[in-house]
Amino acid sequence: MRDAIHTALLFSFLLGTAMAVLGVLCAGRLLRFTDCPADVYPQALEYLRIYLIGVLFTALYNVGAGILRAVGDSRTPLYYLAFSCAVNIAADLVAVGVLKMGVSGAAIATIISQMGSMLLLFRSLMRTEDVYRVKLSELRIHPNLMLEITRLGIPAALQNSLNAVSQLFVQKYINDFQTYAIAGIGAAKKIDRFAGLAATSIGNATTMFVSQNLGAKKPAQAVKSIHVS
Repeated sequence: MRDAIHTALLFSFLLGTAMAVLGVLCAGRLLRFTDCPADVYPQALEYLRIYLIGVLFTALYNVGAGILRAVGDSRTPLYYLAFSCAVNIAADLVAVGVLKMGVSGAAIATIISQMGSMLLLFRSLMRTEDVYRVKLSELRIHPNLMLEITRLGIPAALQNSLNAVSQLFVQKYINDFQTYAIAGIGAAKKIDRFAGLAATSIGNATTMFVSQNLGAKKPAQAVKSIHVS
């Protein structure tokens, strides 16, 4: 189990770093692909390039949170995420409201909050005395485990990628409207995501529960959990 954890964490670090670098380099092309309006293009590019650096922290947080949820601890990631949200709001108020840093301040505030939650999560993983304890000296890629992790992760990765690509095309159509319409649709999207939180949360919980039971060789319990959800 520990080898799998160390493999997943190191792989997420390498992949997150690569995606962050690629995102920063390709931010302009992405905005041009979506026909970003000229009047907001400079601010959008400034924000996106800074924001995409946080992909690394998000990747590491998601893997770490997945480890804790897999062993039955869903509260710790929640607490750290709540802390991250509070830090994000406070940093936004300081960076944008006090320091007048504009969109770059908002992006930096987001990165600070993401990094904070990731560091807290790793602190828990490195201090626990349980079997899933993380040791930096043991971080390495185990090829056989990496293949298994990749095999299990590819379907979810493709699903999320398809959703992201479809959103790019939707954004491209939205950008044909004026700036105020774009802002309004952006606000509506946030409300839509909030409305879908219940279904998403139940889906995530069911995924973890099914995984735990399949790992424990209890397929009947896994099927029952699907029916209950």
